[in-house]
Amino acid sequence: MADNTVEGSELVMALSKALEGSASQWLSQVCYAGITWTQFKDLFTARFIGVETNAAVLLNVLHGRPKKGEGPAEYGTRIVTLLLSKWKSTNLEEIAVSLTLAHMAQLDDKLSRWIFTENVKSLNELQQQLHAHAFKKRNLDGETCATQEHKKPKLLNQMKCNFCGKVGHKYAECRSRLEKSKNMGRNHNGGTTAGPKDRAGIRCFKCDEPGHFASSCSKGRAGGSGQVYEKRVDICTIAPPSGVINLSGESVPFCFDSGAECSLVKESKADKFKGKRINNIVKLNGIGNDSICSIQQILANITIEQYCFEILLHVVLDRFLNYDVLIGREILGQGFGVLIDAARFQMYKTKEVKVVNKTGYEDIISSSSHINEHDKMTLINILKLYSDSFIDGIP
Repeated sequence: MADNTVEGSELVMALSKALEGSASQWLSQVCYAGITWTQFKDLFTARFIGVETNAAVLLNVLHGRPKKGEGPAEYGTRIVTLLLSKWKSTNLEEIAVSLTLAHMAQLDDKLSRWIFTENVKSLNELQQQLHAHAFKKRNLDGETCATQEHKKPKLLNQMKCNFCGKVGHKYAECRSRLEKSKNMGRNHNGGTTAGPKDRAGIRCFKCDEPGHFASSCSKGRAGGSGQVYEKRVDICTIAPPSGVINLSGESVPFCFDSGAECSLVKESKADKFKGKRINNIVKLNGIGNDSICSIQQILANITIEQYCFEILLHVVLDRFLNYDVLIGREILGQGFGVLIDAARFQMYKTKEVKVVNKTGYEDIISSSSHINEHDKMTLINILKLYSDSFIDGIP
């Protein structure tokens, strides 16, 4: 910005490529015509730059790593710039205290949370906070030792079996219980070890016959035909309505979205489309009110199947689209219809679109057989009242 000052739409275009995630969405909400670099810095600082303690900054630096594609020189320069901007008006004692805290936090994890919430600036404050931390730590260690002492296992001569009432063994080791369980057809874990006679009360829920479980049933419910019923929940699938756009012998895949008011194209694929380039900032709202910003539009002629029509494509960053192109419902207003089923998208030509001028609506309303005379007059009067709001032809 020091070498090449830009503002307005040119500045927003540069910023939209530099910001990601929530910051990218935030940009589309706050940008306006003629915004300057200074104004953007003030807005960005107020929104995203939090108040961090000096020790927290050092701790983040010590645990940081170079970004993807960032070399040693760039990484070192970024750290130095960060520390200089943070310590611009900081005295030497405060820097030494911050460095000490960041070092001690690596030795004691419990100090980390305190470092991020308290901004210690002097040696006296450091000693007071560390004394308080050590006192609390001793109390916690004492409680832990007492708890561990309380949980020590009892000696065998103090143990009493809950089954037979005798002293010297546990419930799980009781011979009387194990012998009784064996005689009753149970194993050591309490599970059944019943033989064929014990299955007399078992009934299959498929064939409704006793003596076996449904998992081993050789019959189905349908008259004993032997067919085993199988329940599936993933048989029905719906493929997204998609197709290809023909561009001078090259095919570009697209997805049709009947709920979208406009059409989109990935930034990496925008150069494939020829047509008028328009540099407008357009805010696009999606499901859940998530919004992104398009800074360029392309008025292009495209061919889908055997049909050719003009469409306005909004250029967006690649990560916002799964397909190269998203076609919205605006094509339905150009005399085309679509047929969609589970695995097919097909376009067809509908009736010709009538171009209605400002003065042509009276004849159309008068010739309509679906509106009674009273409603016709009411509608015509309303349209006359707001005639300045209408345009000529198709938008």
